[in-house]
Amino acid sequence: MAPGQYTDVGNGRAEGTWQRCHACRDSAPHHAADTAGGVGFTMPAGSSVSTGGRVKVFFDTEFTGLHQHTTLISIGLIAEDGSTFYAELTDYDKSQVDDWLRENVINNLLGLELNAPAALPPDCYCGDTKTIARKLERWLSQLSTKDAAFGDRRNYEPNNTPQKIEMWSDCLSYDWVLFCQLWGHAFNIPKNVYYIPFDICTLFKVRGIDPDISREEFAGLDTNGQKHNALWDAKVIKACYERLQGAE
Repeated sequence: MAPGQYTDVGNGRAEGTWQRCHACRDSAPHHAADTAGGVGFTMPAGSSVSTGGRVKVFFDTEFTGLHQHTTLISIGLIAEDGSTFYAELTDYDKSQVDDWLRENVINNLLGLELNAPAALPPDCYCGDTKTIARKLERWLSQLSTKDAAFGDRRNYEPNNTPQKIEMWSDCLSYDWVLFCQLWGHAFNIPKNVYYIPFDICTLFKVRGIDPDISREEFAGLDTNGQKHNALWDAKVIKACYERLQGAE
């Protein structure tokens, strides 16, 4: 993030020449309260950080290796309300697929490209990166607006704009980069997606739980589930988050 220029004017307030936050693409001084040199910002002991009521989406990706040039194989997402999105990409770099990936990831794909199962969950797709990006952007937009037709404003901010979607994953260093790369750049992600992602690994640590714990066992899920299938793993992340929040 490229910081703006602030002048402290006392009482924890800041004014200055902030022009644009390069991470969240918003203008104006909405960062002033929490980034003005730490002035006037305190966190009471034992308090938790509010997420502002954003819509939470839990996601996982499968990809062609832990290296700089990795490519996306599949992505799975599940929202708080249980709605899901799953996609398998056709343009990942197959030359990067080794024996471990073939056995543990490729074999857990639904096979949408070759033989689509007759009874798939809604919002399951197969296609190249541009196709999946378009489908996913539409799905994400529906999360912020789908209740509007029924007069339910839960997913709207006070100024009547759709709420931001808060993305959660697990050890998300690669997941977040590959999510952003669907649109070619972090600045190009859908505007209703909050620019800061969140990691349940950190939440485990904060709760005093070893982050290396078996996720399925912690969440009370079937340990024989389709591990390394992106949609299954996204569901596990959601279950872990819900149990961790219940531990407050």
